[in-house]
Amino acid sequence: MMQYSLMRSVIALVLLAALILAPSHAYSAPADVSIEGNLYTVSVDPTDPWMGVLTIKGEVSATISGILETLTVTLSSNITEMGPDGPTGQYWHSIVSFEGGPANTPTHIFRRGDPSKTFSVKLDPALYDPQQTRDVPVPEGLPLDHWGDLFVTATYSGSSEGTSRAECRIETEPFYLLNISMNTRSHEMRAGEILNYTAVIKNPSNMDAGVELSVPLLDQLSSSGWRINISIPDMSLLEPGSQAQARFILTAPDTIPQDTTLRFEVTASTVETDPETMEPEFIAVSGFDLILVRSSVKEGPDENGGPANGEEKDPYDIVLVVVIMTVVAIAIIILVVILMSRKGGGEDGDNGQDKTYSAPVRM
Repeated sequence: MMQYSLMRSVIALVLLAALILAPSHAYSAPADVSIEGNLYTVSVDPTDPWMGVLTIKGEVSATISGILETLTVTLSSNITEMGPDGPTGQYWHSIVSFEGGPANTPTHIFRRGDPSKTFSVKLDPALYDPQQTRDVPVPEGLPLDHWGDLFVTATYSGSSEGTSRAECRIETEPFYLLNISMNTRSHEMRAGEILNYTAVIKNPSNMDAGVELSVPLLDQLSSSGWRINISIPDMSLLEPGSQAQARFILTAPDTIPQDTTLRFEVTASTVETDPETMEPEFIAVSGFDLILVRSSVKEGPDENGGPANGEEKDPYDIVLVVVIMTVVAIAIIILVVILMSRKGGGEDGDNGQDKTYSAPVRM
């Protein structure tokens, strides 16, 4: 009986050892990968310092039966850009790695009893290296009907082999943005001159926008005798990617009393407001310095033959007049000398000696 009992104990130990050391393909489950959430959003606003920056988290778990078994899991991420007609052909750059270990490490070795391991997928234009990947950072200004499909794949090997995959959607955040294109160099004007100026207002955002335009300086100029002509198109609905052109024609008055520098600024603001601040969603400002030169329009000479309306002569003009008068005076002197020399030669002909004529006299 003792031998029989001992044999049963040995058989039980052998079965237990076989169970512990059995290959994982018979007892181990594959690694499982999951993502926290199914939907994310990313900024595509080029004025946003966080444009294209996003972190998505998930975890990988592995079930291992054998005490000495291990499972090596390697992660990879792929983001396909999608549009209304399907894939656009672009892929967004991303970096996936396990957390809590060396930076940017996509591989982790699991052992029996290990807890699940957290990983992160990072999108960041600062991490993009065009020499190492064909993917691109999230493009700026993407319309709302474009998004990215993220797939995280866990490839495992060791005591078992296979793959596991999780996915989520990355949508573009709506944003407002206005641009004003105009010549911003300073402009000098004198009395009576005309300035023809054009400003182009663009909507590079991914939202329809109503636009209001204002030029505060126009009221001041109008009250100072300037003639103002404005041509502004209807911008109650400026679609993404569209633009409108505003034209300003300024005619200076007949007299500008003093040298002055004014600021000609064009302000474009959205009709849509931020629900929290009640301020316009976006305000764009551009402008230039308008330099007014003291002057007046000539209407004819005054009683004394001077300039009309008290206009001061340009010093350069005075110097030019003096030079011309000097040249004319010299020319006159030379001409007089020449004429005098010719007159003297005629009176003193035949070497300047008087001639005496004689004739025979008959007695």
